[in-house]
Amino acid sequence: KPSSPSIIMRTVVSSLLLLLAGAVPGVVVGVLTSYDGAEALRALELSEAAYCISSKHERCLACPPGVEVTEVVTQRTSGGLAVVGYDDVDDSVFVAFRGSSNTRNWIENVKFVKTRPYDEDVAVERGFFLWYKDLNASGVYDAVKATARRKQTKNLKVTGHSAGGACATLFAFDYARGVYPDMTLLSTITFGSPRVGDVNFKTLFDSFHLRSFRVTHYHDVVPHMPFERSMHFEHVPTEVYYDELSTTAQVCDASGEDPACSLKCAPFHCTSVSDHLNYLNVSLGTDGCANAFAKYATPQAAVM
Repeated sequence: KPSSPSIIMRTVVSSLLLLLAGAVPGVVVGVLTSYDGAEALRALELSEAAYCISSKHERCLACPPGVEVTEVVTQRTSGGLAVVGYDDVDDSVFVAFRGSSNTRNWIENVKFVKTRPYDEDVAVERGFFLWYKDLNASGVYDAVKATARRKQTKNLKVTGHSAGGACATLFAFDYARGVYPDMTLLSTITFGSPRVGDVNFKTLFDSFHLRSFRVTHYHDVVPHMPFERSMHFEHVPTEVYYDELSTTAQVCDASGEDPACSLKCAPFHCTSVSDHLNYLNVSLGTDGCANAFAKYATPQAAVM
């Protein structure tokens, strides 16, 4: 089913304007890759929207044109939230996992604990796993399947910011293990994600050869969490590192822990919460919703 030409044109024009403004990287350095700045911006807009809607009965004033929200899944125990919907631009079902509703408080108080919930010999962070598991059980899986049936598409993509990025990584891991066997995962794009699992998890995730990009920004503190190296947690690839002004993106090596990328600021300067709440010159978190509403002042996203 083809995407709407008008939606595609608006997206292309919007991306070009943002490129000229410096919001989408004007320069990409590093190894050849399929990373696309305009596609990442689209994912970021979906991640941003997840902070600015609390029910499927609301009109999504923070959603970009061409997006239809079909479900907003919440989980009271963990406080998690995920938006499921359809994106006309690439004829896909999307899942956008929200980070903490109080990001600064989460950063200051989060504690990390290992758990081994899978058959494979891998460890992941317990809080992220429970957050993701609860959201999945509360309706994410069912909403993805229902949206795919109604829209007659098999395309799927997932995104998230902060702890939502950790949930997006676990979603992609489940996909690779056969949870959505009749769908095609187009991309996993996260922003400011913490480390999700141990080296065995990273190695297994990498072996699936998913189209996965972990976007980081300058001195953002969260990608360096958990700080305890004794936990032996490592990032999944592929990192895409943005400079302070988000004018240059560096596609990093396949290790997930490239010392030439966000690790450059370790161990003393990776402390910025402000960099965590600003990606591609877009404000994230609930404090950024006013900007998102202003950006799409004319409501364009339907809520079913």
